Formats: sequence, C-alpha cells, structure tokens
Amino acid sequence: MGHVSIMSLASLFVKLSQIAKFRILVRDADETPRFVRVEITLNSAVFCVTFTDAEYYPPPIRIENHSDVPVLYQQQSEGPIGQHLRTICKARSHIDYAWDDLYGSRRIVLQVYENKSHVYDPSVKGIGPQLVYENHMYIQLASSFNGGISFSTSISKRTEENELVLETLQKGKVILNKQNRVDANSGNQLWILCKDGCIENIGMTFRARTRMDGTLCCPGLPGMAVTHRAPEIIMAKCDTSRGEVTDPASQIWRIQRQRPGSGILEVECLHNGPTLVVRITDREDRLRNMSVPSFSRPAKPGILPFRLHLEK
Repeated sequence: MGHVSIMSLASLFVKLSQIAKFRILVRDADETPRFVRVEITLNSAVFCVTFTDAEYYPPPIRIENHSDVPVLYQQQSEGPIGQHLRTICKARSHIDYAWDDLYGSRRIVLQVYENKSHVYDPSVKGIGPQLVYENHMYIQLASSFNGGISFSTSISKRTEENELVLETLQKGKVILNKQNRVDANSGNQLWILCKDGCIENIGMTFRARTRMDGTLCCPGLPGMAVTHRAPEIIMAKCDTSRGEVTDPASQIWRIQRQRPGSGILEVECLHNGPTLVVRITDREDRLRNMSVPSFSRPAKPGILPFRLHLEK
C-alpha cells in the first residue's frame, strides 16, 4: 500500500497491489468538491499511478436535493470524522460526490437540521428511511399580514393589530394573539398536521380538519365561520355556496410553517448510467407528482391556504 498526497488539501492511502481506475474527491478552501481520476497500471514489474482531470467523466455519486431545506451528508464511519468531511447540499441543488475513504464503508449518512440521521446504501435501488424534521405551523389571520390575500381594507398601522395568529389558552379557549416567532408562546400558537388529515394544537388538545378555501367552519353550524370580532373569536355568518366569503378580512386564514417544506423528506437511491443517485424529495411534492390529492403549492414558501372543520 502506498501513500499519495493530492495537492495540499487531501491525503489518502491508495492500494498499489492491484490494477484499478477510480476517482478521488478533493475540496477547495470553500469546500467546493473537485474530482481527480486515478488509474493504476502495471508496466512490467512497475506499478504506475496516473492522475488526470475528471471533468468530463460522470461522477460516481450524485446527491440531488429537490427539497426546500439543506441536507448534511457524509460517508459512514466507525470512528470520528473531520468536520470538513461533513458537507451540506443546499436546498434545490445537487452536488457530485465520491467516497472520502476509498476502502471504508460505502454508505452515506444524511441528516436534516439537528434531527436524527439515517444511513443509505446508494448501490441499492429503492426508497429508504424518511428524513423528518420538526416543522410546526401557525394559523394566521391573512388580513393582518403584509403580502396576504388582498382585501379592500388595508393593513392596520397599529403593530398590535398586525401579524395575528390563533392561540389556545390553558382552558382550551382559542384567541387571536400577535405571532411570537421565538417560542410561539410556549407552543400554544403552534399546530401539527396529523396523519388523518386533522390539524392539532401542540400546546392543547384541540383538533380541526383541513379543507382548501381559507375559512374555518364547524360542521354543526352550517353557513357559519370562525370570525375575528376584536377582541373575541366567534362564529359568524359566512355564505361560501357561491364562492364568496361574507367578511374576508376577518374570516380568511392561512397556514405558515416554521420552516420551509412539509417536515418529511423522502430519500430514493437509483442509478443513472454509472452514477449512483441519491434523490431527496419533499413528501408533499412527491405526492403531488403522483397525482395524490394534497395541498396546492403556495404562492410563497411555507404558506398554504386551507379550511378547517372544528371538531369537539
């Protein structure tokens, strides 16, 4: 086994006991990956190592991040790994990759934000474990936000009347309060989308079923909608049978997530010629592409129109 130094940014061991062709990965000072093609040949009793530019060769591995969040990736290792080998694939981008350790585990570790990581074998086709990250939602009064749905009424100049969201109190009462982007008032302003299609407040047990037109309706009260009548949240008349809302400034709501995306990423390994592809897709985008009913894509990242059916 011989020791070969590549430029000043990488050092690795290469076995000289066998003829081989492969690519090695080196990184610039800004961690931009670059490839060098290595060919080991035997000439009589002499092993020759040739280094050439790999620009026109397909990469061994390509990581395609089709989601709206950055994903951290690295080669699986039994021991400690240098921070420079843990690299980020930015949202809506792709990056070419080759194993940092030529003779180590040929599996890749993916992680999103600070959540649990998962290991994938790019050589095995199929869908692997989902990458899940916490991504709760605010339910906003659309008319109190800039860039919201356009109404005849303008945004209030009083700051306490802007950026209002639904919040639950300890006894289960729902109020309207200014959005707290730091801790969401101990979580009482945050909601999650459950597997059964319901929205549930994470601070209190309060559930609602989603629809798509922006009003909040109760099945037991036809023609009524959740309405903001300062300082209360009440049920008021709302005739949506003709596609109209009686009082849009106080009856239209929207969802804004804490982070981009749905909070669930699908990871699929597939082959594209000689390149092993690791494709990361947001679950909602994947379902939409499969023509499964889901949310329509929001006009702005993280914002979804919806309708709620309140349940006791």
